[in-house]
Amino acid sequence: MELLKFGIGNAKLTNDVAIFDLPAGWTCCQSKDCGDKVDPKTGLLIKNPNAKFRCFAATSELISSAARRKRWHNFELLKTAKTAEKMAQLIIDSLNADKKTAAAPKVRVHSSGDFFSETYFKAWMIVAKALPEKTFYAYTKSFRFWVENIDIVPENFHITASRGSKDDSLIEKHDLKNVEIVYSIEEAIEKNIEI
Repeated sequence: MELLKFGIGNAKLTNDVAIFDLPAGWTCCQSKDCGDKVDPKTGLLIKNPNAKFRCFAATSELISSAARRKRWHNFELLKTAKTAEKMAQLIIDSLNADKKTAAAPKVRVHSSGDFFSETYFKAWMIVAKALPEKTFYAYTKSFRFWVENIDIVPENFHITASRGSKDDSLIEKHDLKNVEIVYSIEEAIEKNIEI
């Protein structure tokens, strides 16, 4: 059986964190302020003309064809699963297939990419419920999937809204935990945002 590809740790995360990624931009259906993409075959940047900044994950796909291939492998494999239950089983089997990711107490869902459908969002909630010993976390611009399914989000799955979505109005309406990109310490202080 073909499995999804997880990573373990990175420059910002310790080696006790399993990381799951999808293609930047292509899976970020609610992105407004970013949303650049990299062509999966040519490796060329496809700019979002409305973007306020370039996504760091898209930049990594420009630099690394291996990262780009890994993320597309995951996306294509998930799309073949079709149902939340089948996606969830594929994620669990893949996470448990490697000793390091199976042992990781934390799972970062999407250091690249986002919840591309409600079915896929629900799949991760099934995974978290099935693995209560792990802590899952994600930053997302797909607030609608979260808000419409808030009753199925388990305690061990921590979601943070990332401002710059087409649905930013849902942050205040539903009092969602959130973050915002700033360009300097001074801007954070001016906006009263904790760094």
